[in-house]
Amino acid sequence: MNFFKKFIKIIVLFILFNLFLYSKSGASTVEIRIESPDNAKKLNYFYYETEPNKILKGSLSVINNVTDNQYVQVYSSDVENTEDGTLIGKSMDFQNKLVGNWIKIVNKDLNIEKNRSKKAEFEINVPSGLAPGDYFGFINIEPGEQKEKGEGGAIDDASKAKKGQAAFALKVKLRFSIAVWIRIPGQFQSSLKIEKIEKVVEEGRLFFKVSLKNEGNVFLKPISTWSLKDKAGEEILSVEEEKWGSLIPGANMQKLIPVVTKRPLAKGDYDFNCMVSYGEDKTVNKVVTVKLP
Repeated sequence: MNFFKKFIKIIVLFILFNLFLYSKSGASTVEIRIESPDNAKKLNYFYYETEPNKILKGSLSVINNVTDNQYVQVYSSDVENTEDGTLIGKSMDFQNKLVGNWIKIVNKDLNIEKNRSKKAEFEINVPSGLAPGDYFGFINIEPGEQKEKGEGGAIDDASKAKKGQAAFALKVKLRFSIAVWIRIPGQFQSSLKIEKIEKVVEEGRLFFKVSLKNEGNVFLKPISTWSLKDKAGEEILSVEEEKWGSLIPGANMQKLIPVVTKRPLAKGDYDFNCMVSYGEDKTVNKVVTVKLP
């Protein structure tokens, strides 16, 4: 029964592919190419540096690389900065409040013949009165479902299940998401805070949970260096230059750091030192003393 519950949890996951790059896969139904006359830097995401109260334009091509005709929906969304440092777009049914609400997709529904492409154009109405800094949203592309019933050995009709046999219908939806990064010029503030460091023990394993917050108005990509020392100052373990994902302004991150040693640590006090670099030559540091085990 426990296995069945875990399996059900797995199959109900909504699988999202959040791509900042040109997206191509042999198993995909579409390819995405960014085409924007306003995006002169030719980046793999949409980047605009603009004053408030402006209208920006852009476009992307959706290419059908399978044998059947494809129906594709294009929509905008606000950004979500997950606690592990990943940027993803909100789902289609989410009510946008920020950048996702600024973006108007001109042609949301695309019917694409096999081996052909169609262009999705959009406008961004940047509101007035915005403070300087970075703002993020997403443009998402969802191919229509090709099969309504389950695959992969599943029983298509739950009513046909025999006694003692589980029945389910598996639906997997692929979503391609491209970031829209808008920078409002002015006074930029790059500021990162280590809010707290906690000792965590899970299933007999030792971790340190580091909580960060972006207190500035610009996008950050933290890089950490950390060490564990005994009270005599001898280094037990250390890691240098570990990338910790992305943080948009105002976002929080929680990083779980596993402590793996060749032999069990002796009972006593230890110092965990975490230094995080960000921006241009900026660092923030925090040391906590913990009792082990």
